[in-house]
Amino acid sequence: MFKRTFLAISFLCCIATNSWADTYSAASCSQSDVQAAINASSEGDTVSVSSGNCTWSSPVSVMKGITLQGAGPTSTVITISGSNAFTIGTANAYFTNVRLTGFGLTGSSSSAADISIEGNFTSLRVDHLRINTGSSKGVWVNFVTSFNQRWSGAAYEKTKMLFDHIEFINSSGLEFILIYGRGFPSWQEDDGWGTDNFIFIEDSTFTWTGGSFGIVTDTDIGNGARFVFRHNTVTNGTVQMHDTSSQRSQRAAEIYGNTITASPTQPSWPAIGIRGGTYLVYNNTINGYDSIDINEIFRLYHPPCETTGWGICCDQSGSTKFYEDALTRCTGGDRRICYSSSDCSGIGTCDISCTTDAGAIKCVKLDGSGTGNYPCRDQTGWGKDDANGANTSSPVYWWRNGSDAGCATGGTCTNTYPFNASGYSGYMTEGVEYCKHSPVTSPNPVSPGTCNGLTLSYTPYTYPHPWTQGTSLLAPQNLRIMNP
Repeated sequence: MFKRTFLAISFLCCIATNSWADTYSAASCSQSDVQAAINASSEGDTVSVSSGNCTWSSPVSVMKGITLQGAGPTSTVITISGSNAFTIGTANAYFTNVRLTGFGLTGSSSSAADISIEGNFTSLRVDHLRINTGSSKGVWVNFVTSFNQRWSGAAYEKTKMLFDHIEFINSSGLEFILIYGRGFPSWQEDDGWGTDNFIFIEDSTFTWTGGSFGIVTDTDIGNGARFVFRHNTVTNGTVQMHDTSSQRSQRAAEIYGNTITASPTQPSWPAIGIRGGTYLVYNNTINGYDSIDINEIFRLYHPPCETTGWGICCDQSGSTKFYEDALTRCTGGDRRICYSSSDCSGIGTCDISCTTDAGAIKCVKLDGSGTGNYPCRDQTGWGKDDANGANTSSPVYWWRNGSDAGCATGGTCTNTYPFNASGYSGYMTEGVEYCKHSPVTSPNPVSPGTCNGLTLSYTPYTYPHPWTQGTSLLAPQNLRIMNP
């Protein structure tokens, strides 16, 4: 059986207030004992798992706002022999503050990932893990979560998410994380540079040991997802995003302070793969790659055109359209995102006819009216939708990315790389879709400059992330405060 511990803190003040949180200790690291402790816990509690090596043939399910805490990534080690190790959340549901910390993972998942995340959270932190498995993905962030918003009554609120102090090791070239979502509302917001309206991945190491490259951020990150990738060390991997195809592109990313190294040198791989949306890329030390970026407008590069799925080309003359208001699609009146009528169970069917609803435009054509249908929908260097559903300018800002070790640390950074926009004449123009900024000696310019008539005033979000401050790995979190 699990053990329940009561922690009390007394405040020295004129008004007596009791503060406590419950900590449930699983009887062992077995899946059944851990799940039993989770089931017995309540919102705000901590479930503690002691040291040990256990094999799980089914996942532990976390469906409440708790901290699930192992004894450390080399002390509490779970071998995966089933679908996955952890399932956190579920579709179309809201959860409060969730934390997963202090576990090591080995073995191999037979499903999407070692850790499956779905739904909406007030906050979600995944930290101090060691993942060394043969699974297809380390982490899968699915649907509503990935566009960083949740439905709450009459308005969207932000979901906060942090991945930090992760050690990811893979020998087969598979990816650490797949961030995949339904993010149309994200395209109706400003870029939000320097805010916490992003999924953060920081202070982690990603290593591919099998001689083939992996994906740190999978090519299917998209549908309005926003992420910050900062102060990480990557060996034989690439950071890559997705543009619009059968879904909308990834929305925005800040990539800075990273060290990305290929050893041995890889002549045909980029360090950073940019395929859609907008970016701030700076202060990265990169060595051993053919190029440090590849700007691939997927729908120009990959035939066939005008087919179902991901093969849609940059061609406004076709009949394919995208929903602009993805929140008014169930005919029963519920503002629920849907792709088929099964998503609208009990509230009608899914309206996919591209009609109008109460005078609002529900869908728009994909691309622009310039030569070759420039700009392609959601292509690199374009961002927020205007009132008619068309992208507005949001260029990539690029500075201090080079081979010197100081590029990532604020030191000397003289051997810098250019932004690679070759192969897309008429679609990618310096000064319009992207700008390379100087002086390159400035490590963190608040205002990196003006591009396409837009001046960016930018300060990075607080680093280290505020959630990492003032806590230890084994200290219970989320104390509940109640009046006597």
